[in-house]
Amino acid sequence: MEACRDERQRLLIKKEKLMPRIIEHERAQISKLFEETSCDMQNQEQLFPAFHAAPENPNTEEYLAILKGYTTKLEHRLESLKPILMRIERRQALVEERKQYEALVADPNRLTSRKGGLSHLKENEMRIRVEKKLPKLEGIIGGMVKKWQTENETVLIINGSPFLVRGDKTMLSITMCQHS
Repeated sequence: MEACRDERQRLLIKKEKLMPRIIEHERAQISKLFEETSCDMQNQEQLFPAFHAAPENPNTEEYLAILKGYTTKLEHRLESLKPILMRIERRQALVEERKQYEALVADPNRLTSRKGGLSHLKENEMRIRVEKKLPKLEGIIGGMVKKWQTENETVLIINGSPFLVRGDKTMLSITMCQHS
């Protein structure tokens, strides 16, 4: 029984010495999750106040428990974001393909080239992806992002700007190009 108490005391002392490193590791993990979930500074301060506030004693069990709670919350947030981020990547690929298609269509020599059938087939496949799949995908993403923002009480930030605003501008420019 005495040996157990001694071992417990030794482990508590060791844990106390390692606490700053454990907390620093947890803070680094939270910072990484902030980046992965596109959590801007305003949302960080609003949703995770103890992360940026300087606690009286930052090397306590209570502070570590708060940080672990933040980590868990951010991991759940990342899991719910993964399907959205995958679709956003697909959308970006389709936007790039749209640019290639527009450049291809703008070339008047494409119709008189000797490649003929094969290039026309590829051009038609690109047209279908750009004109049909891209708007459908943007609608799906818009719904998913709105739902995610409601559930997480925050705005989704992609590349430094709110995604829906940027996405709406892109969709508006597509609509204007089609009508002119």
